[in-house]
Formats: sequence, structure tokens, C-alpha cells
Amino acid sequence: MRASAFPPPAAATLPQSRPHRVLAAPSWAGGDLGILDEDASAAALLLWQCARDARLWAATEPERRTDLFSRGSGQAAAPGGANLPAEIAQPLAYLSGISQFPAFASDAGVAGACAAIAEWAAGAQKLATAACFAEAASLAEPGSAGRAAAAGYLCFRRADFPRAAIWYDRAIALARRSRDWVWYIRGHLRLGILLFQLGEHDRARPLYLRAARMAVRTGRRTFAAQAIHDLLTLESDVGTFAAGEAFARRALALYPLRHPRVAHLAHDYCFLLIQNGYYAQAAALLDQLSPTLFERQNRVILWGSIARAAAGMRHRDAFEQAARRVLQRAADSDENAASALLHVAEGARVFQEWDRAEQLAARALDLAVRRGEGTPHRLSLRLLDELCLREPAAPPRHTGAEREIAELSRLFVQRVKRLSRALPGARLGRDLGANLSYCAGSGQGTITRPPDPIEPPFRSS
Repeated sequence: MRASAFPPPAAATLPQSRPHRVLAAPSWAGGDLGILDEDASAAALLLWQCARDARLWAATEPERRTDLFSRGSGQAAAPGGANLPAEIAQPLAYLSGISQFPAFASDAGVAGACAAIAEWAAGAQKLATAACFAEAASLAEPGSAGRAAAAGYLCFRRADFPRAAIWYDRAIALARRSRDWVWYIRGHLRLGILLFQLGEHDRARPLYLRAARMAVRTGRRTFAAQAIHDLLTLESDVGTFAAGEAFARRALALYPLRHPRVAHLAHDYCFLLIQNGYYAQAAALLDQLSPTLFERQNRVILWGSIARAAAGMRHRDAFEQAARRVLQRAADSDENAASALLHVAEGARVFQEWDRAEQLAARALDLAVRRGEGTPHRLSLRLLDELCLREPAAPPRHTGAEREIAELSRLFVQRVKRLSRALPGARLGRDLGANLSYCAGSGQGTITRPPDPIEPPFRSS
């Protein structure tokens, strides 16, 4: 495996700790002000004050909490008058009472209220608010590996990668200390995904392998599948087709029959195919996927992959339709937009629309720099260099594995059909309205995994 051709930005340098040492929680340093940046309403002001009260309460020794707030300070945080969503009214009422009755609050109560608000905020795409409350929940229960990992995941979605790495590192160390092997595995997987996003493949691979070994050792089939799935994404980016195909086959065999990650695995297998020039085979498989099978923040990658695949197959209408979807989504959110824009830029290069490709690649570069995403940063720089030289897209480089691809693709189609029937609202290959085949892929085209469900152990052989 070759090393990353371009290092991540200096600001994204991640801390490294010894396996048994729990890193201190990252300093807040005004990070909660992001709540007010997202919204200027009275409800946002209440959220900000409740987050600060919860953080101060959690960071104070229990015997000193009764003297933490001055008399009457809780009146400013009263929920009355704020237009609050119904799902967070009760958690906010609990947190607003901390300043008035700090002795009656509990670690579990504060953590639960903060986690509920974080979940609501993440669903509302208020990522600064979500990360702030998730971190407060982890501070309230400092020994919980799950709370630390949740804080890391939301920092990751905000593209605050150094902060996310600290929380993931804490989760791994806390899980090891408490022998919580579920969160030990999940912490390794999530930290590996973060490093992959930054283009640090050499550091991501051992984390995936460690997670896979522990999953097998403790009899957790789905986590083993997820670790091998992540190894597929790594091989797709910097490895070989043979290794990637073997990982895809093994991960598909390990995933439960209707596990939602099967659709993501199918997409990432198409990414491997398109990287190796198997446009038609990847297109036939990806045509069975619907955006409704993917999380909202990941659909932009799917549309970007479709755009590049359609361009590779010289389907102009399908390319333009998918490109419009990417641009619409990128205008709403920066999350995953850099990778999707790179797909569209690669597609424009296939049609030799050099100026358009340069504009898209430059926009992807700006987003990657702003978010500290190392792999899109590296790939956008490389693409811009090639566009300056007017280098055409690389020709297909088949490896002679058509029979194996056809067999594995058939298994994927069967599993995706089962999954679509199990998930309400999911549809197979009909959202585009075009009767064409599509495929996924591009340099950073894999899909970021959301928090994983906890499963019971299985009896491993």
C-alpha cells in the first residue's frame, strides 16, 4: 500500500496517546458559542445557557456544587417564553433547574438530558449544538465510553477532527479500562474512519484490523463485518482490486440478512469496481440502490458517484441530473460535499469540459481546506494539476474478474432487495426517473458510517 500522497492540513494533526492512558477531555474555550452562531432566537440563548450550566455543574466536584451558582441566576434560563420544540422541552426544563437546585441534579439525569438535546439537534442539522450537548453529556458521566464516543462522532460530523480524535481516544481507553469490548471495538472503528477521512491510511489500517480481531474474539459478527467493510474502503482508495473484492465478499457474508449497512457496502463495492474500470458492472448494481436507503448527509456522495459513473458511461442526461442534485445539496450543507463535487468534476473531465471541471475541483478544494479533510484535499490538488495539463480521464483497466464480479453482484442485489422490503419508504432504483444504469465511486467516494447498533454476541467458530 502506498503512503498518502498529500498530508492532512497542519491544523488537523491528531493527538496520539498510550493505550492505557485516558486523555483529558478537550477544553471548551468558547466552543459553545457555536450554538448562537446557528440560531439567534430566544430558544438558542436558552440552549446556550443550559449547556454552560450543565458543563459547569459536571466539571465541579460534587461537594462544591451547591455553591456553584448565585441566587437568582436560574431565572434567565427559565424555559417560559422560548418557542421550544416539544421533544426537548422536558430535557431543557431539567437543565434549566440546575442553577436553582444543583444538589438535586444527578450525573445520569444531566447526561440523559444533554444526550436527548444532542440527538434532537443532530436530527435538525444543528451540529454545533449537538456536539456541545454531547460533550456536556460525556462530562457529566466521565467514565462512560459510549458518551465519549457519541461526542466524538458529532465533532467528526462538524469536521472538528482533532477534537473528535480526543473523544474517540478517551472512549477506547475507558472501554479498555472497564472491559467494555463493544465500545472498545466501536471506538477503534470510528477513529479509523476519521483517519481515513484525513488520508492517513497507514494509521487507519491497524485500527480496523484490531477491531476485526477483537470482534471475532468476543463473538460479535456485525462488528467484524463493519471492520472488514472499512478495510474494503481502504483497499478501494489505495490498495488492490483482489484484496478489496475479498473484503467485500467476506463483509457481505458476515452482515446480518437485513442490516442497513448492506446498502452502504454495495455502494462501496461499486466504488471499488469503478476504480478498476468496471463501469457497466458497477452501474448494474448501483441501479438497485435508492437514496432512501442512505442517511441524509450521505446522499450527496451517492449523487456524486452517480454523476461520475454516468459520465464514464457517456450518459449526458443522467450526468447532468445527478450533478444538479449534488450542487443543490452542497448549497445546503458542507458535509461530504467536497467528495461529491470531486465526482462531478471527474465527470466533467470525461466530457472534456475543462473550465467546468476546474471550477468544481477548486470549490472542492476550498471545502476540504475549510473542513480539514485530508483525502479530498489531496485528490482535488491532484485533479487540478491534471486539469491544467488537460489530461483526459484514465481509460478502463480491467483485471479479468468479470465472472467473480457477476457472482458477487448477484448476491448484493438479492440482499439489497431484502433490505428495501424491510425498510419503510425505501425504493429500488426509481428516484432518478431515468431508465439508465449508474455506478458509484471516485477517490473519496466511500460513505461515512453513522453510530452502530449494539448487537448480542454470536457463537463464533
